[in-house]
Amino acid sequence: MNNINGVVLIDEVDKHLHITLQKEILPKLFNLFPNIQFIVSSHSPFLNIGLAETASERSQIIDLDNNGITCSPTNNALYKEVYDMMVNENNQFARKYQQLEDSLKAIRKPLVITEGKTDIKFIQKAKDVLEANDIDFDVITQDQQPDGDSNLQKMLEQLCKIRRPFPIIGIFDRDIDSTVKKMDVGEDKYKDYGNGVYAFCIPIPKDRKDKGQTNISIEYLFSDEEIKSPVNETGHRLFFGTEFTQHSMRHNEDKNLILNKPDGKTLDKILENNGGQAVYDEFDNNLLAKKDDFAKAVISNYIKISNDSWENFRPILEKIKKLSGL
Repeated sequence: MNNINGVVLIDEVDKHLHITLQKEILPKLFNLFPNIQFIVSSHSPFLNIGLAETASERSQIIDLDNNGITCSPTNNALYKEVYDMMVNENNQFARKYQQLEDSLKAIRKPLVITEGKTDIKFIQKAKDVLEANDIDFDVITQDQQPDGDSNLQKMLEQLCKIRRPFPIIGIFDRDIDSTVKKMDVGEDKYKDYGNGVYAFCIPIPKDRKDKGQTNISIEYLFSDEEIKSPVNETGHRLFFGTEFTQHSMRHNEDKNLILNKPDGKTLDKILENNGGQAVYDEFDNNLLAKKDDFAKAVISNYIKISNDSWENFRPILEKIKKLSGL
C-alpha cells in the first residue's frame, strides 16, 4: 500500500455509508494508504469522531460553514452520545425486525384455494384424520371461495401479478379436460403461474383409474357407497347419473324415484340439488341433497368414511407441502 500515490476525492461520503462505516471503517481505510491524500466532504459529525480516534495525525477539518476555518478532528462527547444512541436504535430495530421475520416464518402459511366451496372442507378434514401435522395452510372464507374452475383460474391469474410473502396454491377437480391439460404440466403435474402461485388437479385414486373413471370431482376420492350415504335422517343423499335410466329417468333399482331434469342422466357424474335438479319419491319429496350437505355430513362424521378413502387425499396434502417449499 505504501507504493501507491495519488489523490482521492469523495463528495458527501455520508450519503453512501452507514454511520458505523463512517466512524469505524473510513478512517481505517485512509490509514491503509499513507501516501494517498483523501479529500472528503461530509455533513456527518461521526466521520469527525472516527478521524479523531483513528487518524487524527493525518487529518485536518476545513469548516466551510465558518469561512473555511481549519481545525483538528475532535471527539465530541455529545456527538459520541448521539452516535451510540443511533447505533443502539439501529441494532434494536434489526433485532426486532429479525424477531418479526421469525414470527412471520412461524405463522406464514401457504394459501390454498379450491374451485368449490366443499373441496377445501374435505382437504382440511383429511389433514386432521391423517394427522398430517407437518403440513399447514390457510384458507379464504367461504364467501371469497371461487365458484367453478374458470373463476379459480381467473383468480390465480390475478394473484400471480404480485409476489406475496407466502405461496398460493389452487386445487382443481379433474372433470374438465381443458382445465386438466392446463394444470397437468411437466413431470410433477402442476402449473407454475409465477410469483409463488401454483395450481394442480386432484389425483385419481387407483380404484377409480382401474374402472376407467378419470374425469372426477373431489367427491370421487370417497367410495360409491360413501357418496350415496344419506346425509340426514330424512334420507337425502347425492345420486350418480348412472343410477337413472335413459328415457323414463327412473331409478334403476327404486322405481319410485324419478329424476326431475335430464341433465346428467346415465352419466358417470354426481348429481346434486342445484339448478333445479331433483330426485322425487312417490310422495313428491325431493331426496336429492346438495354437495354442501354431503360435506357437512362427512365433516361431522355423520357419514363414516373409511381409512382407505382418506388415504386418497394424502397425495393432495403431499403436493401442498411440496409446492409450499418452492
